[in-house]
Amino acid sequence: MSEQPKNGKALRVLSLVMGLVFLASGVAKFDLVEQIVQNFARWGYPVWFRYFVGVAELAAGVAILLPSTRFYGAMLATGLMVGGVGTHLRAGEVAESTPALVLGVLCAILAWNYRPAFLRPARA
Repeated sequence: MSEQPKNGKALRVLSLVMGLVFLASGVAKFDLVEQIVQNFARWGYPVWFRYFVGVAELAAGVAILLPSTRFYGAMLATGLMVGGVGTHLRAGEVAESTPALVLGVLCAILAWNYRPAFLRPARA
């Protein structure tokens, strides 16, 4: 089990917000929101990939909300946001990459603070 990070209350609030953001985003991928459907088509992704991303976002959101899996959810979410930034940049949508970049950095902060003991430096 990982030790409790410093700034625990702020990190728990950030975890709640990030978990809810990823749950909402994942649900939206299945809700057939026309803008999302058009975006994935414009970026050249097949229809199934939108569902794949939606499932991954739902999994990340749930995992971030659970303390025992928070690190893994935050890592998954960070990876998804790296993909999101890459997609926007490849499509020439530099300004649109900013939200994914911010979410990715926030999830990376969560992952760093909730990393398991085996990833932490040994104490003397």
